[in-house]
Amino acid sequence: RQGHRPSAQLVISLAGPVAQLILGGLFMAFAYGFGYHFEFDNWLARYGGLDISELRYPPSPVVYAAIKFMIWPSVVWALFNLLPVLPLDGGHVFHSVASIYLRRDAW
Repeated sequence: RQGHRPSAQLVISLAGPVAQLILGGLFMAFAYGFGYHFEFDNWLARYGGLDISELRYPPSPVVYAAIKFMIWPSVVWALFNLLPVLPLDGGHVFHSVASIYLRRDAW
């Protein structure tokens, strides 16, 4: 038992995945700010309304790989980490929410 209030534990458990999603979003904004194009843009164009007609691939394969491998792990690991299974952060989030609404020990 950690001794934190459930609301504080909820914030602590969400801090890591939110930081990862923000990092992935910053790298994605950086890439699109320079007009770079990636494979997942087709999905974003179809479902997110992104106009990819003027985007191009980065000039260097090193830049392409660096940006791509900062975006995908940040987003995928954050979403995986939010699965409601202990010891992942999603399990702690689920426990905190249950503790808040049940008003007792949710274990």
